Amino acid sequence: MENLSNATCFDEGRKICQHDEEECRANLIESCARVHAPSQMSFVRFLTCFEGPSSSSAKACASSAGIDPSALNECADGAEGARLDMESARATARFGDGRLGTPWIVVNGKHLDDPSELLRAVCDAYEGPDVPKGC
Repeated sequence: MENLSNATCFDEGRKICQHDEEECRANLIESCARVHAPSQMSFVRFLTCFEGPSSSSAKACASSAGIDPSALNECADGAEGARLDMESARATARFGDGRLGTPWIVVNGKHLDDPSELLRAVCDAYEGPDVPKGC
């Protein structure tokens, strides 16, 4: 197993929160929503609701996005959620501790220095059959 003790997301191998416990809980819920969403679009609807200006509850956002709120809750409170949370923390730690702050935007495994270039980076990385309208 890789040594992550020097990464900013870990302290002696234990995950630590960058901001506070509330943010860590939200990240855990989002990890669970990602795997329990029936589609990518459903997951995006969940994120838009959960992270949006009205900051709705996870249960309400799950319901409106077509994600089973009970499955989301069971995941977040159980071993599955703990596993997903650590996977996400490890993936973040692999970028090292040289991050200048958040948001830390990554497209196809590459850091995006200029957030205003996000659309172009996503469009350039898109490999589907039809170019999305926004591109």
